[in-house]
Amino acid sequence: VIAEMTGGGVDSSVECTGNINAMVSAFECVHD
Repeated sequence: VIAEMTGGGVDSSVECTGNINAMVSAFECVHD
């Protein structure tokens, strides 16, 4: 499903559910 949605795959993946601060930090690290 992810390969179809993205046209081949993703560059990075982060799992940090349940902790909003961790989610924000992870997003800020990989966001262009």
